[in-house]
Amino acid sequence: VKRWLEDCMEFHQERCTPLADIKATPRRLLEITRRRWQSGYKIRLVQPRVEVEYFCLSHCWGNKYESCTTVKSNLSKRMRDIPWKKLPNLFQQALVFTHKLDAKYLWIDSLCIIQDDDQDWSREATKMAGIYENAKLTLAAIAARNSDEDMF
Repeated sequence: VKRWLEDCMEFHQERCTPLADIKATPRRLLEITRRRWQSGYKIRLVQPRVEVEYFCLSHCWGNKYESCTTVKSNLSKRMRDIPWKKLPNLFQQALVFTHKLDAKYLWIDSLCIIQDDDQDWSREATKMAGIYENAKLTLAAIAARNSDEDMF
């Protein structure tokens, strides 16, 4: 996949480059960094001040309400750190995949939109098509029925 992305950018970038619609830029993204003194990754929500490249995860929430969501009461904690062990399997796999492709940001609707804030949800949901369109890559977890299942 890494080679496909490199080929895309090198040989037909004009057809693959995101449209850069500033209105469709996500308000929040998951930032992925490697921990220096510990194993694993540091994950947190960030609000980029400039346009950045990001990946998206398209996934099925399943029958139950997604247990791993951002709501008003946990937003400030999620801006500092999202514990790896609290992330469902599908999200962990998407984050590792994103990092291995040298990308620093991932957009997942359930984490990047404040689910119990009508104003935030309305603003971000109306941009959703553009958010996916402007992503450098969208991971489509079509085999997973919910976020507890595997992407691959």
